Amino acid sequence: VGSDGLIMACPASQTTLGQQADFRMRMFNADGSEAQTCGNGLRCLARFVYENYLVRKEFMKIETGAGLVSLDVLLKAGEVTGARVDMGPPRLVPAEIPTTLSAPVEGVPRGRVEVEGLEFWVVAVSMGNPHGTVFTESPIGDEELCKFGRALEVNPIFPEKANIHFVSLLEQGKIRLRTWERGSGVTKACGSGACAVGVSCGLLQRLPEDSLTAAERAIRAGTGDFIQMVVDGGELGIGWKGDGASVFMEGPAAVAFSGEFEGAEEAAETYRPPAWWPRQLPAPGARVRCANLPTPLERWAPRPLGGALPAKCKVFIKRDDMTGTEESGNKIRKLEFLIGKAR
Repeated sequence: VGSDGLIMACPASQTTLGQQADFRMRMFNADGSEAQTCGNGLRCLARFVYENYLVRKEFMKIETGAGLVSLDVLLKAGEVTGARVDMGPPRLVPAEIPTTLSAPVEGVPRGRVEVEGLEFWVVAVSMGNPHGTVFTESPIGDEELCKFGRALEVNPIFPEKANIHFVSLLEQGKIRLRTWERGSGVTKACGSGACAVGVSCGLLQRLPEDSLTAAERAIRAGTGDFIQMVVDGGELGIGWKGDGASVFMEGPAAVAFSGEFEGAEEAAETYRPPAWWPRQLPAPGARVRCANLPTPLERWAPRPLGGALPAKCKVFIKRDDMTGTEESGNKIRKLEFLIGKAR
């Protein structure tokens, strides 16, 4: 199917700033390098852990390589549609980004860079990982994105490389954003990058009018505290109110596909029940998620088990109110099933 990265949901390692995270996120780029954080990944991971009952909360705290992040799970008719993430305040001190660009106006790391025979004005921001934003008068094409994105990613102005974003104004309050992601290349969306771009748009307000390019002047006049961003993969909403304020990102989280790695059958041998599983019940050996099953239960033939339900198998239904489990009866509705060890 393909992906531009791998996200892992891990147990929280420790208490951060006196707060205990619900879980820890690790994010690996396509080239194998590990990223400090990933805004889109946070939304996707929130949906994953919520729908798989690893963390059944509408408000979560996630440990990342860039620190502790809070988010609200967005629900519609009981289904996860996305998340609103508090990405924390941006880092604007050049040494913390890191970048060799100076900040001629306090808190605005910006400079002119020449790559591939062209000059670009770049604004540098960190959201826990480094980002460079370039404002253009019209949306950039695929060829230019690859050519200049790749060159700017590894430019010496970013000692640890950077995610590169090309931004143009579409209409009042809405911009077009295309991203070359550090370690992955062209990507359909970059959540932390969208946050960095929102901050970069706000920083333009601090600069003298005569120091801006035509594209930067258009962005400054056409954006405010909240910006709707059109990316290759959809739309994101970014809000930032200035100095010391957190950046908030709101966007969807959709299931593209599901599957198992080779060797998943062996992994099933050591399946561990979720934290809410009653200790007095036998530990389950497998889990199958089902919906709208026929009744009685004996007529159900779950595909994951390759046919009819094994005779020596107990099925437990988790209550809607999350208070416990009960053995299955004839009134089977849209619930998650845990199937006991079948032999």
